[in-house]
Amino acid sequence: MLARVLDFPPTFFGAPEVELLSPETASFRAYKAMTARQRDSALGSGCIALELNRWVRTRFKLQDPNIPDGDGMDPELAADTTRATWQLGAAAIPNVVHLLEYHGVRVFSLAEDNRELHAFSLWREGTPFVFLNTMTTPERSRYDGAHELGHLVMHREGERGRDVEREAKRFCVRLPHAPCEHPRVRTARCDAARTHPGEEVLECLA
Repeated sequence: MLARVLDFPPTFFGAPEVELLSPETASFRAYKAMTARQRDSALGSGCIALELNRWVRTRFKLQDPNIPDGDGMDPELAADTTRATWQLGAAAIPNVVHLLEYHGVRVFSLAEDNRELHAFSLWREGTPFVFLNTMTTPERSRYDGAHELGHLVMHREGERGRDVEREAKRFCVRLPHAPCEHPRVRTARCDAARTHPGEEVLECLA
C-alpha cells in the first residue's frame, strides 16, 4: 500500500535500517534558525544519499577525494591552497559543481521539501558530501557550492557558529580569484609538497 501510494519499489521499505546522521556532523548555515522539521528532513535526505553513494561505489570506480586540509588556516590562505592543490592557476571557475565532483566531492540535490535550506555539507567515512538546493538561481548555487567547500576544507568536524560561517564566506569570496591578486600571499613550498612533490602551494606572508 505505502509503496504504491509513494510510487517506490517495495524492496525499498524492506531494506535494512540506514545509519542516521547526527546534526553535529553536518555544517548547516543559520543552524539555530532552522526548525526541527527542516533539520531532520535534510538529514533524512542525507541518509538516502549516503546509501546511494555506497551502492554506486560497489559498482563503479569513483573519483578519490582530493580536498586539502585547511584546519586552522586563514580562510584566504585555505582558498589559495585549494586552488594550488587543484592546479587552477589563474583560470576562472566556470562550474563549481563540476569542479567539486572532479575532486571527489559527492554532490547531491536537496529534495523539494528542503527548499528553505540553501545547502549543507559533511564528511562521512573519509568522503566529502555537499547537498545543494536546486530551487534557486545558478549564481546562488555557485556561491553555496564554494561556501560548502570552505566548510569541507576548514571545518571537517562539523563546527558551527557565526565565526565558522564568516570563515566559509571569506573562503567563498576568495576562491574565484587567482593567488597573485592577494598582496599578502606568496608562492612557496610547504608541507603539502611532501605528498605532492614539485607542486607549489601557497603560504601567507608574516
